[in-house]
Order: sequence, then C-alpha cells, then structure tokens
Amino acid sequence: MRNIEIADGRFFPNGIKPSLTNVHQANLKILPLLIKGGTTGQVLLKSSNLDYDVEWGVGGGILGANNGLTLTGSLVQWGGTLLQDTTIDGDGFNLSYMAINILDVSSNIMTLEANLAMDIISPTLAIAVDTALYLLSPNVVATTANEKDILTLIDENTGETDYLPLKYVQSFAVGDWVGEKITILESTHQKGINPLIQVFNGTLSFILVNPEPGTSLVEIKVLSNGDIELLTTASLEFDGKIIII
Repeated sequence: MRNIEIADGRFFPNGIKPSLTNVHQANLKILPLLIKGGTTGQVLLKSSNLDYDVEWGVGGGILGANNGLTLTGSLVQWGGTLLQDTTIDGDGFNLSYMAINILDVSSNIMTLEANLAMDIISPTLAIAVDTALYLLSPNVVATTANEKDILTLIDENTGETDYLPLKYVQSFAVGDWVGEKITILESTHQKGINPLIQVFNGTLSFILVNPEPGTSLVEIKVLSNGDIELLTTASLEFDGKIIII
C-alpha cells in the first residue's frame, strides 16, 4: 500500500491512478509510508511489470557476470568462459593457492617465467612430452654450449646442473712439459672430483716420445679437489692427448 501526494496535499490511495497532467515533476512525491515488511537501508524495487507494483528490496543488485565469472542467484562465483584476453596484475603482491587437491592447467602454449628464482618442490615430478623435451640453462642462453653436450651435475649439494661436453680433451706437445709435472685444474676439465682419465698418443695409450733413458710416465694423480697431475720421475718429452670423462 502506498499514497501519492501531489503539490496541493491531495492523496490518492492504492489502486487509483491520478492524472498528472500539468503537474510539474518537482511537485510529485511518493510517500511509501504504508508499504510494510521492509528493513532499514532497503529501497523500493519494481517487483513486476504491473503499474505501481513495487516492494522493498536490496538496491544495487548484480545483474550479470561473465569473462570467467558466473552469477548464481545473487552470488558471483569463479567459473565460466573468458570472453577476451585477460591479465591479473599483482602489482607487487603475493598470490597463493592453498590446499588445492588437484590443480589442472591445460593450454596450447604455457610459459612460466620468474625474474629471480623458481622452485618446484614435490615428492614426485613427472614430465611427459609427445615430441621433444628441451631443458635450457644460462649456459645455453649464453650460446657457450655445443651440440652433443650432456646435462651434468655441477654441485651435489644444491643440485645445480649445466650442459657440458661429454669429455674433456687436451693435447700436449713436447714443449708443454715443464719439469716433471703437468697439471689440469678441475675448473678447466669440469668433470668433478672423480673423473675417468686416459692418455693417448695417436690411437695408442701411454706412448712416450723421446724419453730420457729409464724414465716413464709413472703416475696420473687426481687430487681431492679434482685437479689432475701427470707425473714423471725425470724430464719427459710427451706429445699426445689426455681424455677426461
């Protein structure tokens, strides 16, 4: 029930449509004093297509949702179809997904990029590909890796890996011997502290060229830090190569 008051103070009860001809809009007042059932803060809403049919309700209602959101009753919920390219800008804040049972991501192309670091922590990690699997490292980005290099464990404590040659090869000329020792640093051969070593001259092993009488290559020593020493008992002339795996 509602009353309508026109400027001169006349009231028209519910159900009677007054003629507002020649009545200025500013002089029309709707006094919803007799509409019962509302609560503080509610507003009058059209409740049907009938003239003058209004009731109390919550104003500012949500009329719809899209682009990945769905309107269920008066609630907007996650879920739906994207209608356009969409970006969420964190602006320096964190975004966390907690206690997710299954997180399923399916896309034609997916790129994960981190400016500082990316950690994947899981008891089991399975990577399955149909065509090819590419593992890149800063060494590759710097274009210093070569074809047929292998992924090698660099640090057993941190798990750091990088692409390195399958073997390290160094050739020697007679003049390379200074005294009775040649040293190859671990930082040079990069095969760790337990490398496999073989010395060649041509296709044969341990061939010594013009040695002093009674001398020979007496020892190949791997130090605790991975450095390798070729030792003789006297001045030795040796040309060939050493292969370290």
